[in-house]
Amino acid sequence: MWLMLGYRFLLFKIGRFVKSEIMSVRAIAVHMSPVHSYFDEPVQVIVRGLLPKQTVTLIARLKDDKAIIFQSSAVHQATENGEVDLNCSPSLGGTYTGVEPMGLFWSLTPLATHHKLTRWDASRPLLVDIEVVSNERAGLVLAKMTHQRRFMKEGVQRVVVTDGGLRGTLFIPPGDLYCDLYLIKIIINKNQFALISR
Repeated sequence: MWLMLGYRFLLFKIGRFVKSEIMSVRAIAVHMSPVHSYFDEPVQVIVRGLLPKQTVTLIARLKDDKAIIFQSSAVHQATENGEVDLNCSPSLGGTYTGVEPMGLFWSLTPLATHHKLTRWDASRPLLVDIEVVSNERAGLVLAKMTHQRRFMKEGVQRVVVTDGGLRGTLFIPPGDLYCDLYLIKIIINKNQFALISR
């Protein structure tokens, strides 16, 4: 009896070791298309290299210009091919549920209350860190990558304008010209004009 129990325990430990080795050998990776995107562009997110039917948590995180951290999460189960495609894989829990291709982005929530996303300089992209975390081994990060969400297209010039009581930002694209300025209480979002100037 004790010999049988010892044999079963040994098989259990070997099974866990083999599974762990398979996980370490498999090239688990986050694939995002496009590699860099504009803030108003959709992004395709696919995780490949998981075990069939493996459950993982995807976490998105960014820090704004006020050092406020925004975070979102989604629990997904991989397909038989070991993939999680946000275009068709439903979130089973987290900051949103169901099939939401851009859910990790629009559900980003500040960890500090009563804060909105702040980006003072539209020439700098927002850096969104994406992590794939194991649901079986708490805290184990299986894969991660950083995605850039840009406001300005390459070639667009950003010029800060100050003249008396006039303050504004001038975006000079290769073609048409757009100007964002504000006087006293009139404020227009500079990031929106940076996107338009593409």
